This record gives sequence, structure tokens and C-alpha cells, in this order.
Amino acid sequence: MTWLELSRWLTVFGSGIITLGLYDQARKVLISRSVDDLSTVLVISLIINESVWLNYGASLGEWPIMLISGANIPAVLMIMVGYFKYREGGARHKQRCK
Repeated sequence: MTWLELSRWLTVFGSGIITLGLYDQARKVLISRSVDDLSTVLVISLIINESVWLNYGASLGEWPIMLISGANIPAVLMIMVGYFKYREGGARHKQRCK
């Protein structure tokens, strides 16, 4: 196995862990309907980051980058939708519960 092949597999492994974290966060946002710990900058940065990485991977023809970025985009979109849907509603819900 060459260094480049090993590097590709390490990229898939490390990025897979990040992907699990993104989907876990998306699940928590959708279940709890709370986005108190997320910022607008983070949410927008995530979607820009994944789009840029997908473009970069496609331009190089590197399947690990395209695979992981493609897998991350749905999770980031779920986080983004949840963020914009629940950021105001979550604050109002907390006030009613006090």
C-alpha cells in the first residue's frame, strides 16, 4: 500500500467520525427542538465548508473527499433547517415553561 492509498483510508476513517458527529447533532436538534448551543456563523460555515470540500474533491477526482462531503451535506442541511426553524421557537418555549 502506498502512502497516498493509506492517506485516503485515513481520510475516510477520520472524516467518518466527523460525519457521525454531524448526524448525531442533527438528530439532537430535531428531537430536542433546541439549537441553543449553535450559532448562525457555525451553521453557515458548515454548509460552506462541505460544499467547498465536495467541489475540491470533485476537481481532484478524489473519491474519499467526495464521499464524505456528499455524506455530510444532508446532516448539515438538517442542522441548518433545524437551526432556522427552532432558534426563535426554542426561546419562546423556554419562557412558557418557566
